[in-house]
Amino acid sequence: MTPPSAAVRLGSLVAVALTGCAAPSTVSSDVAPIERLVLLTSPTALNFDQRPGVDGFAVKIYAFSRDVPRPLAITSGVLEVMLFDGVLAGPPGDTEPRIAVRHEAADLARRATRSVVGIGYTVAITWKDARELPDDVTLIARHESTSGRVVYSTPLSIAMRIR
Repeated sequence: MTPPSAAVRLGSLVAVALTGCAAPSTVSSDVAPIERLVLLTSPTALNFDQRPGVDGFAVKIYAFSRDVPRPLAITSGVLEVMLFDGVLAGPPGDTEPRIAVRHEAADLARRATRSVVGIGYTVAITWKDARELPDDVTLIARHESTSGRVVYSTPLSIAMRIR
């Protein structure tokens, strides 16, 4: 009896190693409640139009539930990304945002991306003229469920001017 080739041995090893390693299916916010939002961005403003100068941020948002280890698909409610003047330490309370971008859950499907982390949503928040912005801004994501439950991300403050 001849020993199996290296390719057959490698293929067998890979098949054994991957047994039971299927990626979990995506859980939606209809099944598990959104309890935490994670907002990520680079600290660099971007140029979204054809004119010189920066005019916005691209942010990535992940929604989590305590009972689900991976990010949830946002399938209901409204997701809002807000830009505030200055540095905010917590939820905005009565402070009005300078800019707010709202997305109904149905609109979020086209903004969804899948990665090793799981499903996330890429949203752009733009302004007309960066010279109008203060030295510091704060970004906060907010999700309001169809039942009225509101969850905020941790505030993310960004310096807009070199000091």
